[in-house]
Amino acid sequence: MRACGDVKGRRVLDLGCGQGYFSRVLARAGAKVCAVDISEQQIANAVKHEQKEPLGIEYFILDAVRVGERWAMGSFDMVTACMVLGDTLDPALVLKAARAVLTPEGRCVFSDAHPVMDVPDRGWERDETGRKTMYKFGSYFDSGPALCH
Repeated sequence: MRACGDVKGRRVLDLGCGQGYFSRVLARAGAKVCAVDISEQQIANAVKHEQKEPLGIEYFILDAVRVGERWAMGSFDMVTACMVLGDTLDPALVLKAARAVLTPEGRCVFSDAHPVMDVPDRGWERDETGRKTMYKFGSYFDSGPALCH
């Protein structure tokens, strides 16, 4: 929120909103929020939160690269995305789509500190010569060890 600054009265589009946590933070701070996620299940969960605590957030099942098809240029004062770019197929297309729906003086505020780098059980596996072969991390989503080659 510090990176967003004062959002009171601003029109904000939250990309990759998931279950709507940050969308709700923005709305509680006075923003008029529209939020999108590609996952039908995540949007259903976000809508449940909205029903329990109505904040006026509008949720849409939509791929972030397609926001320009849903909203006109200049529709938003700010576009946010928390931990989204690292999970998209083409981050450049997401950034281009975000820019397309912003006002000329609008801002994108993206954060992408990925939890895989914050898990306690992580490190490089090396072969017998000491060459790095894979980065191993555990406890990511509490699903046990996983490997990235």
